[in-house]
Amino acid sequence: MKWKVHTPNLLKELVENNPTAWALRMPVVIFRNILGSLAERAIAIDDPDLNILMLRLGLYEVHPTEIDAAIANQRGRL
Repeated sequence: MKWKVHTPNLLKELVENNPTAWALRMPVVIFRNILGSLAERAIAIDDPDLNILMLRLGLYEVHPTEIDAAIANQRGRL
């Protein structure tokens, strides 16, 4: 079994639902922006292995119900 995590939602939950996490807000925002740039670069590279990792991290705009099919599609390209 391969695990998946929706990274943007995880970061949001870490900051918004933890009253002691206020000090992490800006580092998390910066990290989220860097991950966005990483996703854009990964799209440009279009490597199936990298695409699978990005899908598993929830960094591509794919509906959650379509992620497994998108991963299968990328595996078919290997």
